[in-house]
Amino acid sequence: MSRALIVMYLFYVIISFERLTSVFHLLLLFVCSISKMSMYQLLQPRLDVLLFEIVFPLMCFNDNDQKLWDEDPHEYVRKGYDIIEDLYSPRTAAMDFVSELVRKRAKENLHKFIQFIVEIFKRYDEASLEYKAYRQKDGALLAIGALCDKLKQTEPYKSELEHMLVQHVFPEFSSPVGHLRAKAAWVAGQYAHINFSDQNNFRKALHSVVSGLRDPELPVRVDSVFALRSFVEACKDLNEIRPILPQLLDEFFKLMNEVENEDLVFTLETIVDKFGEEMAPYALGLCQNLAAAFWRCMNTAEADDEADDPGALAAVGCLRAISTILESVSRLPHLFVQIEPTLLPIMRRMLTTDGQGLRVNLEKNELIPVGRVENVEDLADEFGYKVERLPSTYVGMPLGAPFKSAAAWNGIEERFRKRLAIWKHQYISKGERITLLRRNKERKEEGGALVRLGRPMESGCGKQ
Repeated sequence: MSRALIVMYLFYVIISFERLTSVFHLLLLFVCSISKMSMYQLLQPRLDVLLFEIVFPLMCFNDNDQKLWDEDPHEYVRKGYDIIEDLYSPRTAAMDFVSELVRKRAKENLHKFIQFIVEIFKRYDEASLEYKAYRQKDGALLAIGALCDKLKQTEPYKSELEHMLVQHVFPEFSSPVGHLRAKAAWVAGQYAHINFSDQNNFRKALHSVVSGLRDPELPVRVDSVFALRSFVEACKDLNEIRPILPQLLDEFFKLMNEVENEDLVFTLETIVDKFGEEMAPYALGLCQNLAAAFWRCMNTAEADDEADDPGALAAVGCLRAISTILESVSRLPHLFVQIEPTLLPIMRRMLTTDGQGLRVNLEKNELIPVGRVENVEDLADEFGYKVERLPSTYVGMPLGAPFKSAAAWNGIEERFRKRLAIWKHQYISKGERITLLRRNKERKEEGGALVRLGRPMESGCGKQ
Protein backbone atom coordinates (compact mmCIF):
# COMPACT_ATOMS: atom_id res chain seq x y z
CA MET A 1 0.00 0.00 0.00
CA SER A 2 1.42 3.43 -0.94
CA ARG A 3 2.23 6.02 1.71
CA ALA A 4 -0.55 8.27 0.41
CA LEU A 5 -3.13 5.48 0.76
CA ILE A 6 -1.92 4.73 4.25
CA VAL A 7 -2.36 8.37 5.23
CA MET A 8 -5.78 8.39 3.59
CA TYR A 9 -6.79 5.24 5.46
CA LEU A 10 -5.72 6.82 8.76
CA PHE A 11 -7.75 9.89 7.91
CA TYR A 12 -10.90 7.83 7.34
CA VAL A 13 -10.32 6.03 10.66
CA ILE A 14 -9.97 9.32 12.53
CA ILE A 15 -13.07 10.77 10.88
CA SER A 16 -15.07 7.70 11.87
CA PHE A 17 -14.16 8.22 15.52
CA GLU A 18 -14.76 11.99 15.33
CA ARG A 19 -11.51 12.80 17.09
CA LEU A 20 -11.43 16.43 16.07
CA THR A 21 -7.99 17.26 17.42
CA SER A 22 -6.50 14.36 15.45
CA VAL A 23 -8.38 15.51 12.36
CA PHE A 24 -6.84 18.93 12.81
CA HIS A 25 -3.31 17.54 13.07
CA LEU A 26 -3.71 15.29 10.06
CA LEU A 27 -5.04 18.18 7.99
CA LEU A 28 -2.06 20.18 9.15
CA LEU A 29 0.13 17.39 7.76
CA PHE A 30 -1.66 17.63 4.41
CA VAL A 31 -1.23 21.43 4.39
CA CYS A 32 2.51 21.01 4.87
CA SER A 33 2.59 18.32 2.16
CA ILE A 34 1.27 20.71 -0.50
CA SER A 35 4.53 22.62 -0.78
CA LYS A 36 6.68 19.47 -0.85
CA MET A 37 6.69 18.06 -4.36
CA SER A 38 7.43 14.49 -3.28
CA MET A 39 4.53 14.47 -0.81
CA TYR A 40 2.23 16.33 -3.17
CA GLN A 41 2.82 13.73 -5.87
CA LEU A 42 1.77 11.03 -3.42
CA LEU A 43 -1.43 12.93 -2.60
CA GLN A 44 -2.39 13.74 -6.18
CA PRO A 45 -4.07 10.41 -7.12
CA ARG A 46 -6.48 10.78 -4.18
CA LEU A 47 -6.58 14.57 -4.02
CA ASP A 48 -10.14 14.87 -5.36
CA VAL A 49 -11.40 12.47 -2.72
CA LEU A 50 -9.56 14.37 -0.01
CA LEU A 51 -10.70 17.78 -1.25
CA PHE A 52 -14.34 17.15 -2.13
CA GLU A 53 -15.35 14.29 0.17
CA ILE A 54 -13.38 15.07 3.31
CA VAL A 55 -12.09 18.66 3.42
CA PHE A 56 -15.12 20.42 1.98
CA PRO A 57 -17.67 18.66 4.27
CA LEU A 58 -15.62 19.90 7.23
CA MET A 59 -16.24 23.44 6.01
CA CYS A 60 -20.02 23.00 6.02
CA PHE A 61 -22.42 23.89 8.81
CA ASN A 62 -23.12 20.75 10.84
CA ASP A 63 -25.34 19.32 13.57
CA ASN A 64 -23.04 20.48 16.38
CA ASP A 65 -23.07 24.00 14.96
CA GLN A 66 -26.86 24.00 14.78
CA LYS A 67 -27.21 22.71 18.35
CA LEU A 68 -24.88 25.40 19.72
CA TRP A 69 -26.57 28.07 17.57
CA ASP A 70 -29.97 27.14 19.04
CA GLU A 71 -29.01 26.43 22.65
CA ASP A 72 -26.24 28.95 23.35
CA PRO A 73 -25.79 31.61 20.65
CA HIS A 74 -23.39 33.57 22.87
CA GLU A 75 -21.05 30.57 23.03
CA TYR A 76 -21.45 30.07 19.27
CA VAL A 77 -20.27 33.66 18.74
CA ARG A 78 -17.42 33.28 21.22
CA LYS A 79 -16.11 30.12 19.55
CA GLY A 80 -16.45 31.65 16.11
CA TYR A 81 -14.16 34.58 16.97
CA ASP A 82 -11.78 32.94 19.43
CA ILE A 83 -8.24 32.60 18.06
CA ILE A 84 -7.44 29.80 20.50
CA GLU A 85 -10.41 27.80 19.19
CA ASP A 86 -9.12 28.39 15.67
CA LEU A 87 -5.78 26.84 16.54
CA TYR A 88 -7.35 23.37 16.82
CA SER A 89 -10.47 23.71 14.68
CA PRO A 90 -10.86 21.14 11.87
CA ARG A 91 -12.89 23.73 9.96
CA THR A 92 -10.08 26.27 10.16
CA ALA A 93 -7.58 23.59 9.12
CA ALA A 94 -9.82 22.70 6.16
CA MET A 95 -9.92 26.36 5.12
CA ASP A 96 -6.14 26.55 5.44
CA PHE A 97 -5.77 23.44 3.29
CA VAL A 98 -7.94 24.88 0.50
CA SER A 99 -6.21 28.28 0.69
CA GLU A 100 -2.75 26.71 0.56
CA LEU A 101 -3.76 24.37 -2.27
CA VAL A 102 -4.98 27.16 -4.55
CA ARG A 103 -2.04 29.37 -3.60
CA LYS A 104 0.75 26.84 -4.15
CA ARG A 105 -0.91 24.55 -6.74
CA ALA A 106 -3.36 26.91 -8.40
CA LYS A 107 -2.74 25.79 -11.97
CA GLU A 108 -4.23 22.32 -11.51
CA ASN A 109 -6.62 22.99 -8.60
CA LEU A 110 -8.12 26.51 -8.56
CA HIS A 111 -10.39 26.12 -11.58
CA LYS A 112 -11.42 22.63 -10.50
CA PHE A 113 -12.39 23.80 -7.02
CA ILE A 114 -14.26 26.87 -8.27
CA GLN A 115 -16.22 24.69 -10.68
CA PHE A 116 -17.15 22.48 -7.74
CA ILE A 117 -18.43 25.54 -5.83
CA VAL A 118 -20.32 26.81 -8.88
CA GLU A 119 -22.06 23.44 -9.21
CA ILE A 120 -23.19 23.69 -5.58
CA PHE A 121 -24.57 27.17 -6.23
CA LYS A 122 -26.35 25.94 -9.35
CA ARG A 123 -27.97 22.94 -7.64
CA TYR A 124 -29.02 25.12 -4.74
CA ASP A 125 -30.69 27.68 -7.02
CA GLU A 126 -32.50 24.98 -9.01
CA ALA A 127 -33.78 23.03 -5.99
CA SER A 128 -37.21 23.68 -4.52
CA LEU A 129 -37.36 25.25 -1.06
CA GLU A 130 -37.74 21.98 0.85
CA TYR A 131 -34.81 20.34 -0.99
CA LYS A 132 -32.26 23.15 -0.88
CA ALA A 133 -28.90 22.02 0.56
CA TYR A 134 -28.51 24.91 3.01
CA ARG A 135 -25.47 23.47 4.74
CA GLN A 136 -23.63 22.84 1.49
CA LYS A 137 -24.37 26.41 0.43
CA ASP A 138 -22.95 27.57 3.76
CA GLY A 139 -19.73 25.65 3.08
CA ALA A 140 -19.52 27.03 -0.45
CA LEU A 141 -19.89 30.60 0.85
CA LEU A 142 -17.20 29.95 3.44
CA ALA A 143 -14.88 28.70 0.69
CA ILE A 144 -15.54 31.77 -1.46
CA GLY A 145 -14.81 34.04 1.50
CA ALA A 146 -11.65 32.15 2.42
CA LEU A 147 -10.33 32.47 -1.15
CA CYS A 148 -11.15 36.18 -1.52
CA ASP A 149 -7.52 37.34 -1.78
CA LYS A 150 -6.75 34.84 -4.53
CA LEU A 151 -9.97 35.48 -6.47
CA LYS A 152 -9.55 39.26 -6.29
CA GLN A 153 -6.20 38.91 -8.08
CA THR A 154 -6.92 36.20 -10.63
CA GLU A 155 -8.73 36.43 -13.96
CA PRO A 156 -11.31 35.46 -15.09
CA TYR A 157 -12.67 35.27 -11.53
CA LYS A 158 -11.71 38.85 -10.66
CA SER A 159 -14.06 40.33 -13.26
CA GLU A 160 -16.93 38.01 -12.22
CA LEU A 161 -16.89 38.74 -8.49
CA GLU A 162 -19.63 41.36 -8.55
CA HIS A 163 -21.91 39.08 -10.55
CA MET A 164 -21.18 36.22 -8.15
CA LEU A 165 -22.06 38.37 -5.13
CA VAL A 166 -25.30 39.62 -6.66
CA GLN A 167 -26.42 36.20 -7.83
CA HIS A 168 -25.29 33.90 -5.02
CA VAL A 169 -24.48 35.92 -1.89
CA PHE A 170 -26.80 38.92 -1.59
CA PRO A 171 -30.01 36.82 -1.92
CA GLU A 172 -29.04 35.01 1.31
CA PHE A 173 -29.49 38.23 3.30
CA SER A 174 -33.18 37.33 3.27
CA SER A 175 -32.70 33.58 3.70
CA PRO A 176 -35.06 31.79 6.12
CA VAL A 177 -31.96 30.06 7.53
CA GLY A 178 -30.05 32.10 10.12
CA HIS A 179 -26.58 30.72 9.48
CA LEU A 180 -26.86 31.59 5.78
CA ARG A 181 -27.80 35.18 6.64
CA ALA A 182 -24.74 35.35 8.87
CA LYS A 183 -22.50 33.83 6.21
CA ALA A 184 -23.83 36.24 3.56
CA ALA A 185 -22.88 39.19 5.79
CA TRP A 186 -19.40 37.76 6.37
CA VAL A 187 -18.74 37.08 2.67
CA ALA A 188 -20.07 40.51 1.68
CA GLY A 189 -17.61 42.07 4.14
CA GLN A 190 -14.74 40.08 2.59
CA TYR A 191 -15.50 41.59 -0.82
CA ALA A 192 -16.61 45.09 0.22
CA HIS A 193 -13.43 46.64 -1.24
CA ILE A 194 -13.81 45.40 -4.82
CA ASN A 195 -14.61 47.93 -7.53
CA PHE A 196 -18.37 47.69 -8.04
CA SER A 197 -19.30 48.65 -11.60
CA ASP A 198 -22.83 49.34 -10.36
CA GLN A 199 -22.80 51.35 -7.12
CA ASN A 200 -26.37 50.25 -6.51
CA ASN A 201 -25.00 46.79 -5.76
CA PHE A 202 -22.64 48.24 -3.14
CA ARG A 203 -25.51 50.28 -1.71
CA LYS A 204 -27.77 47.24 -1.58
CA ALA A 205 -25.14 45.20 0.27
CA LEU A 206 -24.42 48.02 2.71
CA HIS A 207 -28.09 48.44 3.63
CA SER A 208 -28.53 44.67 3.91
CA VAL A 209 -25.63 44.54 6.36
CA VAL A 210 -27.11 47.42 8.36
CA SER A 211 -30.46 45.62 8.42
CA GLY A 212 -28.60 42.58 9.77
CA LEU A 213 -27.90 44.58 12.94
CA ARG A 214 -31.60 44.14 13.78
CA ASP A 215 -31.75 40.42 12.95
CA PRO A 216 -33.44 38.28 15.63
CA GLU A 217 -30.45 35.88 15.64
CA LEU A 218 -27.44 37.06 17.68
CA PRO A 219 -24.73 35.50 15.43
CA VAL A 220 -26.22 37.29 12.42
CA ARG A 221 -26.06 40.62 14.24
CA VAL A 222 -22.44 40.04 15.24
CA ASP A 223 -21.33 39.04 11.72
CA SER A 224 -23.17 42.08 10.36
CA VAL A 225 -21.23 44.41 12.67
CA PHE A 226 -17.92 42.97 11.50
CA ALA A 227 -18.97 43.22 7.85
CA LEU A 228 -20.07 46.80 8.42
CA ARG A 229 -16.51 47.79 9.25
CA SER A 230 -15.33 46.75 5.78
CA PHE A 231 -18.18 48.63 4.11
CA VAL A 232 -17.47 51.80 6.11
CA GLU A 233 -13.80 51.59 5.09
CA ALA A 234 -14.72 51.04 1.43
CA CYS A 235 -17.50 53.63 1.27
CA LYS A 236 -16.55 56.49 -1.06
CA ASP A 237 -19.69 58.53 -0.47
CA LEU A 238 -20.38 59.01 3.25
CA ASN A 239 -23.86 60.27 2.37
CA GLU A 240 -24.73 56.57 2.08
CA ILE A 241 -24.14 56.21 5.82
CA ARG A 242 -24.65 59.72 7.23
CA PRO A 243 -28.50 59.63 7.35
CA ILE A 244 -28.54 56.34 9.26
CA LEU A 245 -25.62 57.10 11.58
CA PRO A 246 -27.68 57.67 14.77
CA GLN A 247 -29.70 54.50 14.19
CA LEU A 248 -26.52 52.58 13.40
CA LEU A 249 -24.82 53.70 16.64
CA ASP A 250 -27.92 52.81 18.64
CA GLU A 251 -28.00 49.27 17.24
CA PHE A 252 -24.28 48.97 17.82
CA PHE A 253 -24.52 49.71 21.54
CA LYS A 254 -27.46 47.38 21.94
CA LEU A 255 -25.21 44.63 20.63
CA MET A 256 -22.34 45.66 22.91
CA ASN A 257 -24.72 45.17 25.85
CA GLU A 258 -25.17 41.55 24.74
CA VAL A 259 -21.66 40.55 23.67
CA GLU A 260 -18.25 41.32 25.16
CA ASN A 261 -15.90 41.22 22.21
CA GLU A 262 -13.10 43.66 21.45
CA ASP A 263 -13.60 43.14 17.71
CA LEU A 264 -16.96 44.91 17.99
CA VAL A 265 -15.16 48.05 19.10
CA PHE A 266 -13.01 48.02 15.95
CA THR A 267 -16.10 48.79 13.89
CA LEU A 268 -16.92 51.78 16.09
CA GLU A 269 -13.35 53.05 15.78
CA THR A 270 -13.58 52.76 12.00
CA ILE A 271 -16.80 54.82 11.97
CA VAL A 272 -15.26 57.48 14.22
CA ASP A 273 -12.11 57.66 12.06
CA LYS A 274 -14.19 57.96 8.91
CA PHE A 275 -16.46 60.75 10.12
CA GLY A 276 -13.96 62.67 12.27
CA GLU A 277 -15.39 65.87 13.74
CA GLU A 278 -18.83 64.96 12.42
CA MET A 279 -18.99 62.63 15.43
CA ALA A 280 -19.00 65.66 17.78
CA PRO A 281 -22.78 65.56 18.41
CA TYR A 282 -22.45 61.92 19.44
CA ALA A 283 -19.11 62.17 21.32
CA LEU A 284 -20.58 62.49 24.82
CA GLY A 285 -23.10 59.71 24.29
CA LEU A 286 -20.47 57.46 22.73
CA CYS A 287 -18.05 57.96 25.63
CA GLN A 288 -20.81 57.35 28.17
CA ASN A 289 -21.85 54.13 26.44
CA LEU A 290 -18.25 52.96 26.09
CA ALA A 291 -17.56 53.81 29.74
CA ALA A 292 -20.60 51.77 30.80
CA ALA A 293 -19.39 48.89 28.62
CA PHE A 294 -15.90 49.23 30.14
CA TRP A 295 -17.22 48.83 33.69
CA ARG A 296 -19.36 45.88 32.62
CA CYS A 297 -16.39 44.17 31.00
CA MET A 298 -14.14 44.86 33.98
CA ASN A 299 -16.67 43.31 36.34
CA THR A 300 -16.83 40.23 34.11
CA ALA A 301 -13.04 39.99 33.88
CA GLU A 302 -12.61 40.29 37.67
CA ALA A 303 -15.16 37.54 38.22
CA ASP A 304 -13.19 35.19 35.95
CA ASP A 305 -9.75 33.90 36.90
CA GLU A 306 -8.67 33.35 33.27
CA ALA A 307 -6.03 35.87 32.24
CA ASP A 308 -7.18 35.95 28.62
CA ASP A 309 -10.85 36.48 29.46
CA PRO A 310 -12.66 38.20 26.57
CA GLY A 311 -14.13 40.69 29.06
CA ALA A 312 -10.66 42.08 29.80
CA LEU A 313 -9.84 42.34 26.09
CA ALA A 314 -13.17 44.05 25.42
CA ALA A 315 -12.46 46.53 28.26
CA VAL A 316 -9.16 47.45 26.60
CA GLY A 317 -11.03 47.86 23.31
CA CYS A 318 -13.45 50.29 24.99
CA LEU A 319 -10.55 52.43 26.22
CA ARG A 320 -9.00 52.41 22.77
CA ALA A 321 -12.31 53.50 21.21
CA ILE A 322 -12.67 56.33 23.75
CA SER A 323 -9.17 57.49 22.81
CA THR A 324 -10.13 57.44 19.12
CA ILE A 325 -13.23 59.54 19.85
CA LEU A 326 -11.19 62.08 21.82
CA GLU A 327 -8.69 62.35 18.96
CA SER A 328 -11.50 62.94 16.46
CA VAL A 329 -12.80 65.93 18.44
CA SER A 330 -9.40 67.21 19.63
CA ARG A 331 -10.06 70.62 18.05
CA LEU A 332 -13.30 71.01 20.01
CA PRO A 333 -12.04 71.52 23.60
CA HIS A 334 -15.48 72.45 24.96
CA LEU A 335 -16.49 68.80 24.55
CA PHE A 336 -13.74 67.65 26.91
CA VAL A 337 -15.38 69.53 29.78
CA GLN A 338 -18.56 67.51 29.22
CA ILE A 339 -16.73 64.20 28.81
CA GLU A 340 -14.32 64.60 31.74
CA PRO A 341 -16.71 63.44 34.54
CA THR A 342 -17.28 60.19 32.63
CA LEU A 343 -13.59 59.49 32.11
CA LEU A 344 -12.03 60.51 35.44
CA PRO A 345 -13.36 57.46 37.37
CA ILE A 346 -11.91 55.16 34.68
CA MET A 347 -8.54 56.92 34.81
CA ARG A 348 -8.50 56.70 38.61
CA ARG A 349 -9.43 53.01 38.44
CA MET A 350 -6.69 52.17 35.95
CA LEU A 351 -3.85 54.47 36.96
CA THR A 352 -3.86 54.79 40.76
CA THR A 353 -3.07 52.32 43.52
CA ASP A 354 -5.98 53.41 45.73
CA GLY A 355 -8.26 52.63 42.82
CA GLN A 356 -6.68 49.17 42.81
CA GLY A 357 -5.65 49.55 39.18
CA LEU A 358 -2.12 49.17 37.89
CA ARG A 359 0.56 48.73 40.53
CA VAL A 360 2.77 51.62 39.46
CA ASN A 361 5.50 53.71 41.01
CA LEU A 362 3.83 57.11 41.27
CA GLU A 363 7.19 58.84 41.68
CA LYS A 364 8.08 57.83 38.12
CA ASN A 365 4.77 58.83 36.52
CA GLU A 366 4.81 61.82 34.22
CA LEU A 367 2.05 63.84 32.60
CA ILE A 368 3.14 65.24 29.22
CA PRO A 369 0.79 67.82 27.66
CA VAL A 370 0.56 67.84 23.87
CA GLY A 371 -0.30 71.29 22.59
CA ARG A 372 -2.13 73.66 24.88
CA VAL A 373 -3.75 71.91 27.85
CA GLU A 374 -5.78 73.88 30.41
CA ASN A 375 -5.15 73.27 34.12
CA VAL A 376 -2.53 70.62 33.49
CA GLU A 377 -0.98 71.19 36.93
CA ASP A 378 -4.33 70.56 38.63
CA LEU A 379 -4.77 67.33 36.70
CA ALA A 380 -1.24 66.23 37.60
CA ASP A 381 -1.93 66.91 41.29
CA GLU A 382 -5.15 64.89 41.08
CA PHE A 383 -3.16 61.79 40.12
CA GLY A 384 0.13 62.59 41.83
CA TYR A 385 2.13 62.86 38.61
CA LYS A 386 4.99 65.12 37.56
CA VAL A 387 4.53 67.50 34.62
CA GLU A 388 7.14 67.03 31.88
CA ARG A 389 7.61 68.32 28.35
CA LEU A 390 8.46 66.80 24.96
CA PRO A 391 10.77 65.39 23.72
CA SER A 392 10.94 62.49 26.16
CA THR A 393 11.15 58.69 26.14
CA TYR A 394 8.62 55.96 26.79
CA VAL A 395 9.82 52.36 27.45
CA GLY A 396 13.04 53.42 25.80
CA MET A 397 11.35 54.76 22.67
CA PRO A 398 11.79 58.39 21.58
CA LEU A 399 8.63 60.40 22.22
CA GLY A 400 8.24 63.73 20.48
CA ALA A 401 11.66 63.56 18.81
CA PRO A 402 11.96 64.09 15.03
CA PHE A 403 11.27 60.65 13.59
CA LYS A 404 13.76 61.23 10.74
CA SER A 405 16.59 61.89 13.16
CA ALA A 406 19.06 58.99 13.04
CA ALA A 407 20.36 59.85 16.51
CA ALA A 408 16.90 59.37 18.01
CA TRP A 409 16.85 55.75 16.86
CA ASN A 410 20.43 54.73 17.68
CA GLY A 411 19.53 53.34 21.09
CA ILE A 412 16.55 51.42 19.71
CA GLU A 413 18.63 49.94 16.90
CA GLU A 414 21.33 48.78 19.32
CA ARG A 415 18.80 47.10 21.62
CA PHE A 416 17.22 45.28 18.71
CA ARG A 417 20.63 44.05 17.56
CA LYS A 418 21.29 42.59 21.00
CA ARG A 419 17.85 41.01 21.19
CA LEU A 420 18.16 39.55 17.69
CA ALA A 421 21.55 38.06 18.55
CA ILE A 422 20.01 36.21 21.50
CA TRP A 423 17.08 35.04 19.36
CA LYS A 424 19.34 33.85 16.53
CA HIS A 425 21.51 31.93 18.97
CA GLN A 426 18.48 30.08 20.35
CA TYR A 427 16.35 29.47 17.27
CA ILE A 428 18.44 29.46 14.07
CA SER A 429 20.05 26.18 13.12
CA LYS A 430 23.59 25.85 11.78
CA GLY A 431 22.13 25.75 8.30
CA GLU A 432 20.50 29.14 9.03
CA ARG A 433 17.03 27.81 8.36
CA ILE A 434 14.04 29.04 10.31
CA THR A 435 10.74 27.18 10.37
CA LEU A 436 7.88 29.58 10.94
CA LEU A 437 4.86 27.60 12.17
CA ARG A 438 1.64 28.92 10.74
CA ARG A 439 -0.09 30.94 13.45
CA ASN A 440 1.89 29.06 16.15
CA LYS A 441 -0.53 26.15 15.90
CA GLU A 442 1.77 23.91 17.86
CA ARG A 443 2.34 26.47 20.61
CA LYS A 444 0.48 24.54 23.26
CA GLU A 445 2.26 21.22 22.59
CA GLU A 446 5.64 22.94 22.80
CA GLY A 447 4.72 24.62 26.07
CA GLY A 448 4.94 28.17 24.74
CA ALA A 449 5.30 30.40 21.72
CA LEU A 450 7.84 29.71 18.99
CA VAL A 451 9.80 32.77 20.13
CA ARG A 452 10.03 32.69 23.92
CA LEU A 453 9.86 36.27 25.12
CA GLY A 454 10.24 35.76 28.87
CA ARG A 455 14.01 35.47 29.38
CA PRO A 456 15.15 37.90 26.66
CA MET A 457 12.63 40.52 27.85
CA GLU A 458 14.00 40.24 31.39
CA SER A 459 17.54 40.77 30.14
CA GLY A 460 16.98 44.36 29.06
CA CYS A 461 14.15 45.23 26.67
CA GLY A 462 11.51 45.12 29.37
CA LYS A 463 13.52 47.32 31.74
CA GLN A 464 14.12 51.02 31.79
